[in-house]
Amino acid sequence: MILSLLPVVHRVARSVRRHLPSYAAVQTDDLVSAGVLGLIDALKKYDARRRTPVEHYAVFRIRGAMLDSLREWDCAPRPLRRISKAIERAAWKLEAELGRAAEGPELARALGMTLDRWHQTARELRDTGVHSRTPFAPVGTGKSETPRARFEVADRESPFEACARHERSTLVAQALGGLPERERQIITLYYRNDLTQKQIGVRLCLSEARVCQLRYAALHRLRKTLVREVHSPRYLL
Repeated sequence: MILSLLPVVHRVARSVRRHLPSYAAVQTDDLVSAGVLGLIDALKKYDARRRTPVEHYAVFRIRGAMLDSLREWDCAPRPLRRISKAIERAAWKLEAELGRAAEGPELARALGMTLDRWHQTARELRDTGVHSRTPFAPVGTGKSETPRARFEVADRESPFEACARHERSTLVAQALGGLPERERQIITLYYRNDLTQKQIGVRLCLSEARVCQLRYAALHRLRKTLVREVHSPRYLL
């Protein structure tokens, strides 16, 4: 049974890998390894009395195992990402107040860090690649040692986050494409162009009440479509 379902594991792995960013150090073989474990778990738990075909049931377990592995492969722990965001905010705030780039000791004080802790944080961010291409300047006590200690924190997503975002975007785009044209226009103008229902009504020659009615009808269609697609094995392959 396992051998007959291995092609399914490979298809799911290729699908997940396509949704990963180029910088993700995750290979298809890594995903296949995780998927095989998910397949074994699926076959152990599968109830033959279910009406769901074993392949459909296995697909969900296989993909779940791959996504779990992506979470584990995220090289930057969440607390470290939170620290990087805090440093970024402090850097921008100090630059606005000082009219220049903040130096290392200034950033450390703003964040309530000792210089030793700042050094340690800098090393951790460097090692995990959370910070941007601009390296941390050495932290000292004078401008001669830190001519420009400002750094930028990259908003680089983890492989799991990137995969999830890409899949959400793809699903929503496909669901939007299935809406009637007028409903699709209203959703686009309201959520993407930030127009009010009154403004949309003027543009489309509709009453504000009619725009509201069509918007809710579109959201209802989208919700049904997304729920159906997320629970469809087609979405996972």
